[in-house]
Amino acid sequence: MVLTAATALLKEGAVKRGRLKILFQPAEELGAGALAMVEGGALDDVEMILGFHLRPLEECVVGQAVPAVLYSACSTLEATIKGQPAHAARPHLGINALDAAVQAVNAVNALHLSPGLNWSVKATRFLCDAGVTNSVPDEARVVWDLRSQENAPMELLKEQVTRAIVNSVAALGATAQVRVLKEMPAAEIDDEATAVIRAAIVEVLGEEGLLPTKTTPGSEDFFYYPVKRPGVKAGFWGLGTNLTPGLHHPDMRFDLDSLEIGVQIFKACVRKVLG
Repeated sequence: MVLTAATALLKEGAVKRGRLKILFQPAEELGAGALAMVEGGALDDVEMILGFHLRPLEECVVGQAVPAVLYSACSTLEATIKGQPAHAARPHLGINALDAAVQAVNAVNALHLSPGLNWSVKATRFLCDAGVTNSVPDEARVVWDLRSQENAPMELLKEQVTRAIVNSVAALGATAQVRVLKEMPAAEIDDEATAVIRAAIVEVLGEEGLLPTKTTPGSEDFFYYPVKRPGVKAGFWGLGTNLTPGLHHPDMRFDLDSLEIGVQIFKACVRKVLG
């Protein structure tokens, strides 16, 4: 969509003032791509940046678009839990890292932030194997996925999760080292950029194609752009493509013809800002 829109805009000579920069950012899933682009200077001369994502069918169908998608903050924490090995016939001589890891999962599940906040935390990986079945394992690794609709509660959530892990395994004599594998900030969207996108959607799809702003527990490292470059006006929109059964699903399907709508919306945005 972006490449097709850029090619058409170039052929049409649509950029009359300013400069249009096209970013093809890698490594979004690792939470590293946007940071690399910022550190490489790609945004040093940028005043406004527009990003987008296809939306699942339940949010947005073909012929509809969302002018602003409010993504959540996400942090991924990994705990390496150390116990002490022993023969399974003499478990009292060891410290079972598996037991400690289970205790850590339960301790994190017992956490409570304010009910007024939109957040979640859940274990998503559990690795523990002594290599044989008659030994007490001395190491386990557990990963947790943390989500928060706003950036500030995420810091509190990380602190509480870390404390719950460390203290719960210590009760059994084990230790835990907790590290952040990756994290992405919550959305910081600019009203002016959103107004441009909203007007472009109406131009292409009419008022009936314009949906309200959507809030999602998903995360996007795109929002490192306005966080690391506060002067940049960021907008992020969503396109309906009848996408099923869901984002990142191995059987994901969507209407390829609907991508032409996205091309036209991007072109309309550029004309409104630089035309």
